[in-house]
Amino acid sequence: MKYFKLYALLFAVVCLTLGIGQLQPQKPRVLLTKHVEAVQAAPVPEPTNPPVVAPAPVEPAPVPAPVALTDHEAIMQAANIDSSDWAAVNTIVNWESSWRTDAVEPTTGACGLLQELPCGKSGCSLSDTVCILSWGDSYVTSRYGGWQAAVSFHLANGWY
Repeated sequence: MKYFKLYALLFAVVCLTLGIGQLQPQKPRVLLTKHVEAVQAAPVPEPTNPPVVAPAPVEPAPVPAPVALTDHEAIMQAANIDSSDWAAVNTIVNWESSWRTDAVEPTTGACGLLQELPCGKSGCSLSDTVCILSWGDSYVTSRYGGWQAAVSFHLANGWY
C-alpha cells in the first residue's frame, strides 16, 4: 500500500510539472461547429421503400412425355387382353414374330406381330402394337375361342 501512495504522489508531481491536469482555455472548434450546423440544416430525406420485386414465377414440373409401350405386358394390358391370357399371347407372338412389328414371312407375305394374312388385314399400322393385339384378341376369340385354344391349335398343327 505504501508503494501505491508513493507512486500516486510521484504521478501528481510529474503531472503538475508538465501541466497535465490543469484547466486550460479551449480553442473554439470552428470546423466541428460548422459541420454540426450543416448536418442539422440539411433536409432529411423521406424514407423510401425499396421496390417490391415479385418472385420469379415457379415453373411447373415438366410433364414426362408419354412412354412408348415397349413392355409386352403393358402392351397387352393397353389392348384390353385379360391378364390370364398374357402367357398364351406371349407364346403366339414369340412364335410368329418374336415381338418384331416389321416381321414378314417371305413365302406367304404374312406380316406383323401376329403374322396377319393378308398383310394389313387388321387395318392397323404395323407399328401400332396395341391396335394389332386388340384386333388379334377379337380374331383369336372368334376363330379359336381364346388364346389358350389358339396355342393348343398351334402345337397340334404348327400354325394358327
